[in-house]
Amino acid sequence: MEELWNSLCNEEEIESPEWHKDVLQERKKA
Repeated sequence: MEELWNSLCNEEEIESPEWHKDVLQERKKA
């Protein structure tokens, strides 16, 4: 179970930059 959780965390870290860019762009618009 621990390994599964770690893999999920790693995937989120990898995907983070993508949605982080969207969040930054949305903040610039607002």
